[in-house]
Amino acid sequence: TRVSAPNDGTSSARTFASKTADLILRDMHNCVQSIVTLTNGVERANTLLLPEAQYGLIQSMRVSTVSDTTVLDFFLKTHVGITVIPVWQCKDAGIGVDGGVS
Repeated sequence: TRVSAPNDGTSSARTFASKTADLILRDMHNCVQSIVTLTNGVERANTLLLPEAQYGLIQSMRVSTVSDTTVLDFFLKTHVGITVIPVWQCKDAGIGVDGGVS
């Protein structure tokens, strides 16, 4: 299932690089939650594939300046049973010019 991230990053961008940790977490949550919503709760996501650059960003971006918890750590703790995998083939595979979840 493809989900378009809102363009509410810096300069109205959709890219992870232009967003705060909170906005990235919201986008990731919406991505996996959309499957539950679209299937009326019949299906649930167990894997989230991301381009390697975006995976690297969430792996190193901290959720706050006073915590060592990264965006990836926080997402995995709050979405038990979901695996996040970096896949180079996802680069530029999204909807539109922005490359989906860039």
